[in-house]
Amino acid sequence: TRQLSAAEWDAILGNTWQNAQWGYVGEPTLLMRLRGAQANLAQSPPEPATAEQKKTLMLDTPVDELPAIDDYHWNSIANSSSLVATLLWWLAIFIIGLAALPAAFLLFNHLPDRGYGLSKSIGLLLVSYFVWMSSSLVGTRWLGNTLPTAIIALLLLVASGIFLFIKYRRPLLTFLWERRWLILVTEALFGLVYLIFVYLRILNPDLWHPWLGGEKMLEIGFLNAIVKSAAMPPYDPFFADGIINYYYYGLFLVGILIKLTGIQPAIAFNLAVPTLAALTGISAFSLAGNLASAAVAKTHVHLAMMRAIPAGILATFFIVFMGNIEGAAQFLRNLATASMNDFETAIPGVNTVLLAGIGLLQVLGGEGIAAYNYWDPTRVIPETINEFPFFSFLFADLHPHMIGIPITILFLSLAFNWIAVPAIGQSSVPTPHSSFIIHHSPFTFPALLRWLAIPFVLGAIAVINTWDLPTYLGLMLATFVLARYRSLKADLTLGRVGLLLATGLLFTGAVLAMTYLLYIPFFVNYQPPAETGLGLVTTKTPLGQHLRIWGFFIFVIASWLWLSLLFPRTRNSLLRTASLYLRRWNVWPHLSEIYNALVKRKVDTSEFVPWGVGLLFLITAGLFLFGYRVPAYLLPLVALALALLFRRETPASVAYLGLLAFTGLFILLGLEFFFLRDFLGGGDYYRMNTLFKFFIQVWIIFGIVAGVVFPQIWNASVTWSLPKAVVWRSVALILLVAGLVYPIFGARTRVDDRFPGEQNRPPIGTLNGMAYMTTGVFEWPAGNPIELAYDYEAIRWLQDNVKGTPILAEAKIGYYREGGMRVAAYTGLPSILGGLHQNEQRYPSQ
Repeated sequence: TRQLSAAEWDAILGNTWQNAQWGYVGEPTLLMRLRGAQANLAQSPPEPATAEQKKTLMLDTPVDELPAIDDYHWNSIANSSSLVATLLWWLAIFIIGLAALPAAFLLFNHLPDRGYGLSKSIGLLLVSYFVWMSSSLVGTRWLGNTLPTAIIALLLLVASGIFLFIKYRRPLLTFLWERRWLILVTEALFGLVYLIFVYLRILNPDLWHPWLGGEKMLEIGFLNAIVKSAAMPPYDPFFADGIINYYYYGLFLVGILIKLTGIQPAIAFNLAVPTLAALTGISAFSLAGNLASAAVAKTHVHLAMMRAIPAGILATFFIVFMGNIEGAAQFLRNLATASMNDFETAIPGVNTVLLAGIGLLQVLGGEGIAAYNYWDPTRVIPETINEFPFFSFLFADLHPHMIGIPITILFLSLAFNWIAVPAIGQSSVPTPHSSFIIHHSPFTFPALLRWLAIPFVLGAIAVINTWDLPTYLGLMLATFVLARYRSLKADLTLGRVGLLLATGLLFTGAVLAMTYLLYIPFFVNYQPPAETGLGLVTTKTPLGQHLRIWGFFIFVIASWLWLSLLFPRTRNSLLRTASLYLRRWNVWPHLSEIYNALVKRKVDTSEFVPWGVGLLFLITAGLFLFGYRVPAYLLPLVALALALLFRRETPASVAYLGLLAFTGLFILLGLEFFFLRDFLGGGDYYRMNTLFKFFIQVWIIFGIVAGVVFPQIWNASVTWSLPKAVVWRSVALILLVAGLVYPIFGARTRVDDRFPGEQNRPPIGTLNGMAYMTTGVFEWPAGNPIELAYDYEAIRWLQDNVKGTPILAEAKIGYYREGGMRVAAYTGLPSILGGLHQNEQRYPSQ
């Protein structure tokens, strides 16, 4: 191969350049039409740059003159054995987590597990940050995104871990011995989740599919470009001489593991997905376990572990493995169809259930049933995406929203660690205001770690998946205000409310400023999308569709909130009055008189409750009558969760659980009225990404809360009357089983979703995501078979023989369905101009 000169290109192309249309990259694909991208891709020459468009998003050096980096696939043994690759990758994660454990031990020094389950995520962030910062500021062959720099970063982490271990060895060793069973369960859980998803990837490792390939071409292309880039931001493999604007930092974390293990990207891609699932699992296990056991952790170690382990395992299951209720509804519909019965009834749901029962008998007798569609339960609300984490890990797009999940749970743990500092172990006495200042003073080493960790992890969230930033920044603000409120001795007044909010905003501003400084190389080069801001939702979500997504979590959390209101365990007069009205509703007309006669108080609050409840009822009824059924059921829950946050006497863990419940419910309520504008803002899919991104966040939050409170409610139901206990437990079990249907049937369908025809599938047993090309054949257009084996041989030759980043001239065919960018994607070599996603990475004029 050689580079053609300008004269040779002119001789080949003649004067065709003069007739070129600005921005034209071929006929739009179906997905491009759906996204309304055609208007962005074919238009007049660029308008003069505005202030927002001054960033060129171009490299300072021509891409083919960048330093040649070829240190990312050095491990021939691991690259030839999926078993060795799996174990080596696991070992690398374990070493990174072990090296970061002393730092996590100090950072989370007020949590029962001392951050053990979070240490792997912390270690990966620290090692990656060192390499990323050096490659952003220097970015050379010797000090950039290279194997030597990654080794230096890991050695520094190990050295700091050894230093901290020596300094704090006595409390650390005591912790390791006292919590040995919790640690063993954590490691076993990581291994179990990791191996389950490795097994699923082995059953279907393909990094593309003719119809349901997802965004794997984009992601493997970016990943290859990242590991081949000495400097950050990396070059864009689908836009020669351009940089990747966003979407790369999460893949950069994966790239660090690739450098350290020497496992090639096509295999590492299929190890990264199980790793993220496992990190999510143990992070959820850690946070839920800490929330369940914090109140007794200092006095009853054994009892704390007995509470932590079930709650942690449940949270892991709810987040990593459970599906939504629509997964079960589809299965029932398939059974009903298989019944071949024309029975009908007007009672909602009964018809399907009865026919499903008949269909089940026929299926057990040997009759066929329609194939389970693993895709549809993630598209419950029309024109939107309703993914949940198990689908994300199963479908295995290495997308920012999935990469960010364990990091967001790490941040949730940091927030709990913050609120737990002044009040952990104190279940009834509020902490004085002065204590808050002392505990959160940055003049001790653990406190300094807490102050730095918040912007450090928040910044990682922002640069991995910017959609997560508003939620977690807002949650940190709420956590700070709640912690300050709980530390006050005096009653809450209007002036104190203003002071709380003012200090909260100052704190948030300081966190944002520190976040910007820590990740300034990213933000200096980052160009925000052209379409931003809030928009008003013009469609109403049907109640049934919403509940088929959130039914289980809403049932559990609403039950917990209701029980918390019935037995508020607080001196707050409003909540006690509300509890009294609920528990003594049969004497409602006389309650005010009894209350006034028996209760001595500074301020008369007895009348607030009925008036407040009445106003809430009127608003809820109005929403319902005007067709806003989802807000009508969410608003009372949001109000209840907010009211319960005013209990200062509850343990910090209970307060934080309430804050998480409020946050999740508030987000769901807000999504019914507002959406975040993006490039889809002008069409039917205008809130597709908004629901997609925020639903994942809410699922994580609800999964943590449900993991903690579900066993509490289950145990409490023993004290209820038998009918109430039977009804609650029955509904809970039905909804729980409904959530199990999707992982059982959806996983089976997904792993079989490969190239059509057994002859087109490579033997099962490899993690190499390119192996499908050795046998894969597909038709495009119809009647025109394309054998990928020849492309595979050419791509492998390019991978083995072409050094550096010379520019490819790859034929422009469809990006999504046809896999038209496969050479650039699998080699990481830059192509002149790719198709889909460039209108998202940069402005049309660029």
